[in-house]
Amino acid sequence: MSEFGPLGATQATRRYKLNRTQNAPESRLSGPNARPPVIIPEELPMTITRRIFKDGDDLKAMIGFLTTYQRGGDNRRWDDYRAKMPDDLIELWGTLLIECRRNGFVCPQAENGKLVWHQVTDNGHAQNGDKCTMCERPCTLRRDIDCGKMKHIRLLNKNNPEWKEPKTCWV
Repeated sequence: MSEFGPLGATQATRRYKLNRTQNAPESRLSGPNARPPVIIPEELPMTITRRIFKDGDDLKAMIGFLTTYQRGGDNRRWDDYRAKMPDDLIELWGTLLIECRRNGFVCPQAENGKLVWHQVTDNGHAQNGDKCTMCERPCTLRRDIDCGKMKHIRLLNKNNPEWKEPKTCWV
C-alpha cells in the first residue's frame, strides 16, 4: 500500500468535454431512428447565413472569432471575449442567432471553417411546437400568450362569432 500516495498529491488531471457530440448526431440520422424536428424550418441555417452575412468577409471573421473562443477551453468567458469584437459584427451575429432559433436551429459551433448547427428535435415528451415557441422577435401576441392575457381574451369572446384571434407575426 505504500506505492499509493495521498489523493491530493497528484498533479495529473484529465479534462473531459461533456458537451461534445459524436460525428453523426441524432438530428442528422434518417430512417426509423431519426427524431422529428420540433419546428419545421422555413429556411436552413446556410440560407439564413447568406441572407444576413451578405459580405463573406464578415462571416469568415465571425467563424474566426468563434474558433478562437472555442479553443479557450474551461477558462473562456463570452462576455469578456465579446468586448473584443466589432459592434456591427455582433449585431449581425445576434440577428443570425434569432432567425436560426426561430427556425429550430441552436448551438452554433465553428468546425473546419464552417458553422455547424444543432436542430431541436422531438424527444417524444414535448408537445408540438410552432414558430412562436422559439421566436425571440419583439411581438405583442407572444407577450400576450406568455402572460395569459390571450387566454383571458379568448374566454371573453368565445360566444362572439365576429371575434378572430390575431395572426402571428410569422404567418
